[in-house]
Amino acid sequence: MSLLSTENQPLQLIPIKLSNDEIEKLKSEEKEDLLSDMKLRFTNGEGSLSILKSYFPDNIVYVNNKNQYVFAQILPELAKNNYKDENFKQDDKGIITYNEDGKVTTHMVLMPRSFREY
Repeated sequence: MSLLSTENQPLQLIPIKLSNDEIEKLKSEEKEDLLSDMKLRFTNGEGSLSILKSYFPDNIVYVNNKNQYVFAQILPELAKNNYKDENFKQDDKGIITYNEDGKVTTHMVLMPRSFREY
C-alpha cells in the first residue's frame, strides 16, 4: 500500500500490486543489504555474537556450554532495566565498569572466552 495526500485531503492508503519479478527483486536487494552489512561488520572486527544480538533484539542471544548459539525469548511480563550498552566498558583485565552521569559502578567479572567478544 502507498500513501497519497493532497493539500486539503487526509492521507489515503492506495493498494499497489507488485509483480512476482518485482517481489523477487526486492527480496534479493534486501538479502544483499543484509549480507553487505554483515560483511562490513565482520571486516571491521565486530564479533559474531554482537552482530547476532543486533539482528535479534527480541531475544537473549548467547553461546551455551556445547558451543551452540541460543536464541532465548524475552518474557514481556518481566521488568526490564534501562542500562545502555554503550555505557558498559571492559578492560583487558576483565573489569567491567558502567558509567552514567559521571557515576561509575565497577564489578569484577570472570567470563568464558566465548563471551568476551561482546
